[in-house]
This record gives sequence, structure tokens and C-alpha cells, in this order.
Amino acid sequence: NEKTIISMPNTDLANGGLVYWMDNYWLIIERDANQTVYTKGLMKQCNYLLKWIDTDKNIHEQWCIIENSTQWNDGETSGSGKIMALGDTRIGMTIARNADTLKFNRDSRFLIDDPDVEKKLAYRLTNRFRYGSVGSVYNNEGIFNFTLGEEQSTKYDNHILGIADYFKYFPKDADEEAEDNSSSSNESNTGRGGWL
Repeated sequence: NEKTIISMPNTDLANGGLVYWMDNYWLIIERDANQTVYTKGLMKQCNYLLKWIDTDKNIHEQWCIIENSTQWNDGETSGSGKIMALGDTRIGMTIARNADTLKFNRDSRFLIDDPDVEKKLAYRLTNRFRYGSVGSVYNNEGIFNFTLGEEQSTKYDNHILGIADYFKYFPKDADEEAEDNSSSSNESNTGRGGWL
């Protein structure tokens, strides 16, 4: 869902800015450079509140746009170079550029799923399209377009809070960990392990 936005005279719109309109958050993904009378831009409706923890143990939340990106597949080849395995569990994320999102790298993991799902899907950032895409970054403001690949959830993921790697920084107490280990060993005995 995209909308054109036009500012009042002598008012600027920040490329990558967030607008609250019609009970929804919208991300400004493009901004016209011509600001003689007004500023014109394109905004897209956000559909996900991304949560993550950084290496300084700070928890962040930021509205973004999550889209199916199987068409953005980057593929892999085998050692012989003859076989190509195409992944089908990729999503695209469009998010505002700021000091926190500048830190995203290939080690960045996220839990992304419907907020009411008990076990959310885990994703790892695989491609960083920081420049050269629609909207992009101009004069140090704008948006980033990332591709994320699905991966297996780990014991460090907090599905209740929706934050990947949470327990790396805030370990569970001994009782909770023993309970988790007991339930995971029962799963492996029944053969029901695997993707969460």
C-alpha cells in the first residue's frame, strides 16, 4: 500500500522518515529533490514492528516493511559448480537508515512472524542493499533494503518478546534452562524436532 505525500509549503519530509496516518505507520521511501514550493514523496505502509537486541544489550523496536522476496533469490552453487540450490524462504525488509540499523550485518538475526504465533520464524540477514535501490540513501538519510533468509531458531531466541538472541545477553535462570533442555530432549526422542 503506497501513497504520495506532499508537504505544506516550506516544510520538509525526511527520506526514511516515519509518518503516523490513518492509525498506521508509513515509511517515506522516496523524496523528490525539488523542494522549491513543497516537498513531494512516496510513503509505504509499514506492516511489522521489528525488535532486536544489540551487542550493548539495548533492545530496539522500529517499524518496517516485510515482503516476500523469493523473487530476490541469490542462489548457491555446489563445489562442482553444476548444481544450483535456490532458497525459497527469503523475505525482504525495508527499514529507515539510522544509527541502529547501520549496525546490521550478516550476523544480525530477527524473529519475524505474526505477533500471536507462539514459535516465531527466525531469519538471518543475508544481503545488505544499502545503496542503489528505490528510495535508497541520499545525504545520509533514507532507507535500507535487506534480504533475510529463514534459519532454525536457537535456544537463545525469546519467542515471547519476539527477539532473536535475547538469552545470549540475558541468560535464563537454571530452572528455566533445565525445563527447556528436558522438553527439547523429549522432542528429539519422538522425532518431532526440526524447524520451529
